[in-house]
Amino acid sequence: MAVQPQHTVAKWHIVFCALVAMAFTALGAVDLLKNVTLHRSKSVAVARVVESRTRSKRYGGVSFEVRYVFAPAPGFPEFERCDFLGRTNLWSSLPEPDWQAAIAVKQVKVRFDPGDPGNNAPDVSLPGSLGDSSAILLLGFGFGIAAMCGEVVRRRQMSAKV
Repeated sequence: MAVQPQHTVAKWHIVFCALVAMAFTALGAVDLLKNVTLHRSKSVAVARVVESRTRSKRYGGVSFEVRYVFAPAPGFPEFERCDFLGRTNLWSSLPEPDWQAAIAVKQVKVRFDPGDPGNNAPDVSLPGSLGDSSAILLLGFGFGIAAMCGEVVRRRQMSAKV
């Protein structure tokens, strides 16, 4: 009876999983912190709507979106919607009645973090849940657990060879 060769877990696989885990965990933590800060903020400004559109959603329905700019206070530079990755001039979804009102008056109220005005969102449609950033964080934890399990298996395989 032939013995199947046993494949050992390569160290580079474990290092790769650990690096991916650190990256996802860091990105998720930063995004979660920014979302929590925005939810707690009491700073609201009136933004100027610069563009609007409707889009068909993948699984039916319509998304009503705007792009806007605002100044946190008179004399300050204008800011637009951005995310934790540094992307700017992002579209923001609004409920249809609020979208119609916003495009009619070319204004929308936004909540922003006074310490980082780039961290902002329309007041009526703040990210409802912290699920996206939590998912990234959990994915990071999952890769971390995979790296630890892989290292345990690798060490057991190495000690079995001795």
